[in-house]
Amino acid sequence: MIRCAGIPAICVVPAEKIYYTLAPLRSIDEAFAASPTPMRVTTARSAQQGRIEAECGTAPGAPLQHLFWLASLRCAGAGEVARHEGAAFRLRRWPDLAALPHERHHVPWCGLLARRPLTLAALATATGYEPSVAAAFLAACDELGILERSVATAEADAGARAPESGKAHERKTIFRSFLNRLGFGRS
Repeated sequence: MIRCAGIPAICVVPAEKIYYTLAPLRSIDEAFAASPTPMRVTTARSAQQGRIEAECGTAPGAPLQHLFWLASLRCAGAGEVARHEGAAFRLRRWPDLAALPHERHHVPWCGLLARRPLTLAALATATGYEPSVAAAFLAACDELGILERSVATAEADAGARAPESGKAHERKTIFRSFLNRLGFGRS
């Protein structure tokens, strides 16, 4: 059970990899951001006990990975940078950003990591954020099981192309990108 000011109780059932609460995930994110230290943490033995303790009745459980995503983004420390240095990362698939609370810069990071492997330094440099912020994002993706890790290469460390801005980005359409990849379009 996680109790944090401003939200209903969250009951975690580790054996079933789910949690129960009446609070939406975005509210949990806001509460964790405002008060990163929960007042009390305990676990339930079964899903039925979890529902009862969280006062959810028959509410369906949510994937525990969603809480891990939030915890990784909010609680990552300096150790995350050291853990992710010397490796290249690529996304196997995009995180469900429609369901998961995320920052605006996570979307271009997903795009960069989906295209090719990048190191932590290259990811941070390409978007102008601190390595600690990029390391927290990589840790969150790792918690979801969508991150591939490989040995860093010179190509992965060379950096990513900065996202296009302004009118250049507006002119580029999905169809034009598709044609360019097939060799039929103009750059």
